[in-house]
Amino acid sequence: MKTEDINFVRQCLPDSMPFPYFAGREGVWLLANGLAKPARVRELRAASIGKILDRPIVQPMVAATADGVIDPAVFARLADANIADAGRAGPSGVGAEAALGERWFDFSLTFDQWGSENDWAWSQISRKGGNLVLQLGFPSDHARLMGVTVNRNLRKECSSYWHPVRETGCPTLAWVRIDLDLETGEALIEEVQSDWLRYLADHVDDLRKSAPRSRELRATERYQSELQAAYARIWPRAALLAALQVIVVEIGCRTVWMHMPKTGAALKHIRGTLPPRSLYTNLPRAFCFEPTADAPTFLERKRRRALSLLRKEGAIFWRLAL
Repeated sequence: MKTEDINFVRQCLPDSMPFPYFAGREGVWLLANGLAKPARVRELRAASIGKILDRPIVQPMVAATADGVIDPAVFARLADANIADAGRAGPSGVGAEAALGERWFDFSLTFDQWGSENDWAWSQISRKGGNLVLQLGFPSDHARLMGVTVNRNLRKECSSYWHPVRETGCPTLAWVRIDLDLETGEALIEEVQSDWLRYLADHVDDLRKSAPRSRELRATERYQSELQAAYARIWPRAALLAALQVIVVEIGCRTVWMHMPKTGAALKHIRGTLPPRSLYTNLPRAFCFEPTADAPTFLERKRRRALSLLRKEGAIFWRLAL
C-alpha cells in the first residue's frame, strides 16, 4: 500500500474499537457475512462454508431453523456479539444461549502502519509500500492479572519494538498486517503474529536459570499459566476475525487473501526460521479460505515472475470471497 492510502484508511477508522470475542464467534460471523441470501442446509453442506454448520455454537442454531433454510440475518446480531438483540426464541435465541456459556473477552483494536517504499523487503512485505496494522489488545482483566503477579518491567520482556506493537497503554496480544487495494476491493493478510506468550516463555526459562528460588519466578510462572490457558488457543482466531471485521465491514473489501507458507516466505523474503506453519494452513482453513493458484490482482502486476515460479507447485494463496 502507498503511504497515502494507509493514511486515508486510518483516517476512516477510529483510534480504538471494542472487539468482544467468544470461542466460535467466527462461525456465526462467516454465515452472517458470507451468505447473500437464505439457503438450504443441504446446499450449504456441499459448499466450502458447510464445515461451519457442525461447530458447537452454530449446530444448535442450524437445528432450530425452519424448513432447513438458513437465513444470514438470523446470525447477524450474534455475529456482532450483540446478545441483547439476538432474540429469545428460534435460532437466534439458541445461539445466544450457547454463546453466553462461553468465556467472553473484551479485546480492543488499535491501528498502526508498517514498512515503507524504501525498506519493504526488510519489513517482509510482498510489494513495495507499507501495511496497515491491526493490533489486538489484551482484554481489561489482563491489567489486574499483570499488576498483581509480575513486576513492572515484564512488558519489555514480552514485547519487541522491532515489531508493530503498542508501546504504551494496553499491551498487544497479537497483530495482523494487511495490504489493501481500494480500487479492486481486495485485501491480503500479510502476517498474523503474537510475541507475548512466546517471549514470556523465554523469560520464564531465563528466570529458572538465574533465579530458580525467587518470588519473581513463582509469580511469573503463575501469570504464564493463566495466560496460556486463556489465550494460547484462541488468539489466532480472534486476531483473524478482527481483521476480517475491519476489512469487510469497516473498509468494504469483499475478497480476502492469505499467504500459503512457501508463498509468504518467497514473496516476503523470509530467511531462517519460518513463521508457524499452522497460522498459514490450519487457520485459513478454519475460516473457509480456499486454496487457489490465483493471486491478488495488485500482486500479479508487481510480482509476476515470482508468482509464475511458485505456481509450478500448485496452489499459492488462500482466498475468501464474501
